[in-house]
Amino acid sequence: MPDTRKDPWWQSFYDDSPLELYMARTDLTELNESIAFLRDRLRLQPGAVIFDQCCGLGGLSIPLAEAGYRIIGADLCRKYINMARAAAKASGKIPDGTTDFFVGDAFEYIPATRCDAAFNWYTSFGYSPEDDQNRLMIDCAIKAIKPGAFFALDFLNTPMILGAFKEEMSMVLKSPQGDIIQTRKCRIESGLMQQHWTWTMPDGKKLERDSTLRAYMPADLVRLFKEVGFVDIELFGSCANGGEPLTDKSGRCIVVARKPA
Repeated sequence: MPDTRKDPWWQSFYDDSPLELYMARTDLTELNESIAFLRDRLRLQPGAVIFDQCCGLGGLSIPLAEAGYRIIGADLCRKYINMARAAAKASGKIPDGTTDFFVGDAFEYIPATRCDAAFNWYTSFGYSPEDDQNRLMIDCAIKAIKPGAFFALDFLNTPMILGAFKEEMSMVLKSPQGDIIQTRKCRIESGLMQQHWTWTMPDGKKLERDSTLRAYMPADLVRLFKEVGFVDIELFGSCANGGEPLTDKSGRCIVVARKPA
């Protein structure tokens, strides 16, 4: 098993891959449900300062900023941060100075300002095979927020994944240059999802990358949250209807927890 602490795949994985096309959120129902869920479960007050850990393109940060919240977002991929900044500027609905996007490693980055809430969305967690490494990200989240504040982590639901496991999945990504065929091959060994990605570009050239993801069970996530000091931990299976209960058929595993006062 590779030691990702010495050679972390995530340092460069997103820089030259076309995954931003996959990350673009076009399902407005899902987006609105996610925003409503965060507003309710994070107990957001008007004007709250929110930390978006692993903010990506700002797919949730930008709508939240448009709704009147102040956003601090961080992501390791400079390309994504530039896209998030551009989206905030182009919005026309966000006052100047209410969004700050930084290039930062989520295993280390803690905002200078303590925030009223934080979230980590779209399975931006579990990249290392080691608990000690992954726990650092949750530890940064608890240090980023004020006492009594809430943090939400959106992760895959491993029981569902195992029950409907597919070794290979393909989809078409639409780009200005034409269709890109994305193929992901996956195997699970010792609780680690080993993934090989191939993108066949419009000109026929292929780009290949490898990634790993720790297939945490819900109870394992609860354990990690407790180990860094979170309390009042709740699990949800989706954002629909204000947060549906987690089952082995749920599409997601969303952890919401509070930093002790």
